Amino acid sequence: MSICARRRLPGPSRAPRSDAGHIGPVARNLSLPQSCYGAVSNTADALPRVIPVRRFVLALLAIAFSTFGLSSAALADKCPAEGFVKSAGQAYDRAAAAGSASAFASAAARFSDLRSLSFFALGQYRKDLPKSREAEYLDLTRNFIGNTLKRHGSGLRGGNLEVIDCDASGSGLVVTTRSASGKKIVFRLARAGGGYTVKDVNMQGIWLAQQMRSKFTGTVSRKGIDGLFAYLGG
Repeated sequence: MSICARRRLPGPSRAPRSDAGHIGPVARNLSLPQSCYGAVSNTADALPRVIPVRRFVLALLAIAFSTFGLSSAALADKCPAEGFVKSAGQAYDRAAAAGSASAFASAAARFSDLRSLSFFALGQYRKDLPKSREAEYLDLTRNFIGNTLKRHGSGLRGGNLEVIDCDASGSGLVVTTRSASGKKIVFRLARAGGGYTVKDVNMQGIWLAQQMRSKFTGTVSRKGIDGLFAYLGG
């Protein structure tokens, strides 16, 4: 027999009225453990009643789950570029399944301004690119982007991207996502018309546009613009 059964706590009862007409405190056997009582709530007449512990815990869990659900839905609604990023992720997922640099380049061309990205990569050496060689340079840069994404885009395989963070950055957004395989991919977006364009993408800790700029400007500084063409064509 449990201690609660051996020393049963009498139900709530009114203490004798005092001369002032007030009800005195309810007597309680304080030597019993708290678990014998359950959660205590006051009734309308100020007398305590015992609520079963199980019912009390279930009520708390229901409140917690409903609050969490509302918070998650509100967080998802905060990212206006969620649909755009997920579409880009699906395109990269198909490119990863194809396993070709050209497939990645096509996906990048669909969601990014490759022309602007290519000229950005030249940095201060943009003026050194002859007008007559711009088309050649853009073709070589497109291939470079496709090969770079192919090397670092294996984590995009396996399904839709989940948006886990969405922050304003100037006039654009930085959207952090997670692939089905658990890889983190970060998109830096700019507004374009009524939608967005990808200015840069980070896979495995490497920013594509920044890596291009570092490699391209470093090559031109050492070997000139012809050296860059040789590097890209190699």
